[in-house]
Amino acid sequence: MTVKLELERIGLLALRWPRLLLGVLAVTTLFSIYGLIRVSFNSDLREIYRADSASFANLQKMTKHYSTSENDVLVLVEGGGLLTRPVLGKLRALHLDLRFVDGVKQVSSIFSARAPPTHGKRSGPVIPARIPKGDSLREVIAALQAHPLVGGALLSRDGNTALFVVELARQPAKLSQFRDLISRIRGATAAALKDSGLRATLTGSPVMRLEIIQELFRNQFLFMAIALAFGIGICWLVLRSLRLVLLAIVPTVTAMLMVFGVMALLGQEINVLTNVVPVLVAVIALSDSLHLLFAVRRSMEGGALLGDAVRGAIEEVGPACVMTSITTAIALSSLLLVPHTLISGFGLAAAIGVVLAFLAAIIGVPGLAMVCLKRWRPAAPEKAPALIRAGRRLSAITAGFVIRRPRMISAVGLILLFVCGALYFQNTTRYVYREYLPASNAAHQSLLRIDKTLAGASSIRIVLEWQRGTDLFAEISLSAIAKAHRLLAGLPFVRQTWSLHGLLAWMEAGGLSRPAAVATLRGASSRFERRLISTGSRSAMVVAQFPDRDASLLLPSLRRVETELAKIVAATPGLTAYVTGISVISASSVTEMIELLKRSLLLSVLLIVLVIGVTNRSLGAALVSILPNLLPIVAAAACLWVAGVGFQASSVVALVIGFGMAVDSTIHFLNYHRRETGRQIGRQTGQSGLPEAEAVRQTIVALGPVVLMSTLVLVFGLGSTLTSNMPTLQLFGLVSIVVLVVALIGDMLVLPATLVLVELVRSKKSRGQS
Repeated sequence: MTVKLELERIGLLALRWPRLLLGVLAVTTLFSIYGLIRVSFNSDLREIYRADSASFANLQKMTKHYSTSENDVLVLVEGGGLLTRPVLGKLRALHLDLRFVDGVKQVSSIFSARAPPTHGKRSGPVIPARIPKGDSLREVIAALQAHPLVGGALLSRDGNTALFVVELARQPAKLSQFRDLISRIRGATAAALKDSGLRATLTGSPVMRLEIIQELFRNQFLFMAIALAFGIGICWLVLRSLRLVLLAIVPTVTAMLMVFGVMALLGQEINVLTNVVPVLVAVIALSDSLHLLFAVRRSMEGGALLGDAVRGAIEEVGPACVMTSITTAIALSSLLLVPHTLISGFGLAAAIGVVLAFLAAIIGVPGLAMVCLKRWRPAAPEKAPALIRAGRRLSAITAGFVIRRPRMISAVGLILLFVCGALYFQNTTRYVYREYLPASNAAHQSLLRIDKTLAGASSIRIVLEWQRGTDLFAEISLSAIAKAHRLLAGLPFVRQTWSLHGLLAWMEAGGLSRPAAVATLRGASSRFERRLISTGSRSAMVVAQFPDRDASLLLPSLRRVETELAKIVAATPGLTAYVTGISVISASSVTEMIELLKRSLLLSVLLIVLVIGVTNRSLGAALVSILPNLLPIVAAAACLWVAGVGFQASSVVALVIGFGMAVDSTIHFLNYHRRETGRQIGRQTGQSGLPEAEAVRQTIVALGPVVLMSTLVLVFGLGSTLTSNMPTLQLFGLVSIVVLVVALIGDMLVLPATLVLVELVRSKKSRGQS
C-alpha cells in the first residue's frame, strides 16, 4: 500500500481535453519567452560571499569610508627595457592619457610616487619631469624600488612589470556604458604604448565583471544548445520516430522557457550558479517525458489503444514522476537553509523549475500523444529500434546476473560504501577566489602574473577606529597602527604591507626625525584620505597584499590575526578594530557556506529516505533505498579526495542535486517493482520459485532501457557545463556526471540485488519457522 498524492491526475485532464491544456501550456510559454528577454546577468563577485552577517557588514562599512579594489581597473604592462628612458616616456604618457579618460577618477603608478621630504623642503616626484640618464636614472630606479608604496607593488623587483591602478569615478549602470568605458581605457593604453614592444593587459574587478557577464551569456546559450542537441540526438537514435522525439522535446523546451519566465518574475538574475538552472530543468523534464513515453510504447506494443495506453502510463508512471519531483525539490529546497543569497537563490529557482518540469511533462506528453499519435502504431518488440532492443538485451543480462549473484553484488556495494564513505570524511573544505572567474581569458591570466611578479592581487585589511576627538596622528594612535602593521607584515605569505607606520618608517629612514615625519604626514593627510586614513570615521587602515591563497591555509592565519588584534585593542583605550577585505570575507563566508551545504546534503538524504518510506508505507522500501543512493554521493566524494580537490561550494551543490536526481530512478524502480510484485504473486499459484526474483527481472527488463536513456540525457545535459571557462562550473559538471553514472549502477545492480537478497532472507526465515 502506498500514500497516493494523485497529482498525476493532472495528466488525465490533458488526456480528456488535450488541445485546451496544450493551449494553456503554449500561452504560458509565450509569456515565458518575454521573461527570457528580460532576464539579466549578475557578475557581482560579492554574490559569492554576500550574507547577513557582522563580517559582511564590516566589509560594507570599510568600502563606505575607503577606496577599495572593486572600482580599480588594473593595467599590467610587461616587457624588457621597461625602465629605459624612452620607455619611461611612453609610460608617463600612458599615465596622463589614462587620467583624462572620461569616467576615470585617478591613476596610481610609479609616476605617482613622491620622494621622502627633507627638512624645510616639500617632497617632489621620484621620477622628475625630465627623465634623467645614466647614474641619475639608476638612482631614480633604486628610489622607486625602495618606496613603500611602489617597490614590489607597482613595480616588480626585476623591473620588467609595472602596474597602473585606474580608479573609476563610478561603475556605469548600463552594461553598454560599462563596456564602452573599459574600451576607452583599453584604447588609450594601446595608443600610448604603440611601437613600444610592451605587452599591456587589463584586469581587476571591473574588467573581470565584464568578462563574467560575457562568459555567463556564452554559457547560457551554449549549455542549452548542447543539452537540446544531445537530447534530440539520443531520442532520435533510440526512438527512430519524429513524432516520439517531438513528444519528448516539446515539454523539455517548454519547461526550460517557463523557468526563465519565473526567474524574471522573481527578479532572480543569472549568476555563476543559476546559470545551470535552465539546463537542469530541461534534463529533468526530458527524463520524466521519456518515462511516460516508454510506458505508452510498452502498452501499445501489448495491443492497447492510444487512449488506454496514455491513461495506463499516467497511472503507472505518473505517481513515480510525482515522487521524483517531490524528492528532487526537497533536495534543492534544502539549499534555502543556507543563509547565502548565491546558494538560496539557486535553490529556490531550481526547486520551482522542478515543479515546472513535472507540469510540462505530465501535461505535454499525454496532450501531444492524443493529438500526434492517433495514427501511429509501434513496431513489434522484435522490430523495435536497434538501441531499444540492445537496451532490453543488456537489461535482461543484467537481470540474470543480479538474480544469480545478489549476495556478491550487495557485499561489493557495502564495501564500496564504507571505503568511499571513509574517503568522504577525509575531504577538507577548499576555496580559492579565482575559481569563480573565467580561467582562460587574458584578464584572469594577468591576475596570476600579478600574484607571481608583484605583491599579489589579494589583501587583508585591518581597520582601526577611535572614539570621537581622538587624534589619528597622536603617538598612542600611531603605536596601535604600528602594532597592526607588524602583525600583518609578520604573516609568511604577505609580500607588501601599507600603512601610516610604513610611511613614517620610510621618512625616518630618509633622514627626518620622528616629530618632523609626523608633522609632514599630518600636513599631507589629504593624499592618504580614503586610502590609509578616514578622518570622517576617525579610522586608519593597514593593508597587506598577498597572492591568492586557499581558504584552508588562509583561515588559520586570520584567526591568529584576530586573536592578536584583540590584544592590541585591549591595550589601547578608545580603540575598536576589525579584520576585513574581500579575500578575508570570501574565505570565511564560503567556508561556512560549504559546511552548511554539507548539512543540507545530510538533511535532504534523511528527508528523501523518510518520504520514500512514508509514501510506500514501508520501512523496507526506505531501507533498501539507502545503499544505492548513498553510494553515488560517497563515490563522488572519494573522487574529489583522490583528485585533491576537496569540498568546494559547487561540488557540494552538485552532490545535493545529483542525489536528488539519482533517487529518481530508485523511485521509478520501486514503483514499477511494487506493481510487478503484485502481478507475480497473482500468477504464483501452483508455481515454484520466488515471486520477488521474477518481479525484479521484469522490472529491470522493462525500466532498464529508459533508465539508461534518461541517464545519458542527464549526463550529457549537465555535462554541458564542462564547456564553460568557469572552473566552478566545470567541477559541478564532473561531480554531477560521477554521481549519475554511479547512481545508474546502483539502481541497475545494487538496488535489485538488495531486494532479491531481502526476499531470500525472508523466505529462509519462513521455511525455518514452518
